Amino acid sequence: MCLKFQEFFKENNIKIIFKYDGERKNKLFTVMLADKDDFENTLVKDTDNPYEVFQYFIDELNINISNEVNRQYFNTFLNLKIQLDKLIKSDLVFIFTSELTNELNFYISIISNEITTKFKSCDMKKILKFIENLA
Repeated sequence: MCLKFQEFFKENNIKIIFKYDGERKNKLFTVMLADKDDFENTLVKDTDNPYEVFQYFIDELNINISNEVNRQYFNTFLNLKIQLDKLIKSDLVFIFTSELTNELNFYISIISNEITTKFKSCDMKKILKFIENLA
């Protein structure tokens, strides 16, 4: 799966940001796709349907990605949210970012009344382990 992500980012030179904001009453998610070659092609939207917006942005920017990789990537974000929901009972805000620099990097930033932390890794397993170790 990670190799497919790396190919995807290398081919498209984009940065993807998913944000969950539990302090909002509606439109709890923000989805952003930034074309790193042309920041005028950056798309951002607050929504309650992040997967649909993510798919729309991919189509809008004519990004070549299979539905399988697209769904796997989005499910990674959802799995992080589910794990964080189990750990954090108060207003949770977290941001999950991915981009290719020299290698594919994943960033997570968590802000709540209980925890405020950031973590970066090029290994998704380390991101998931980081979340598990917050307990």
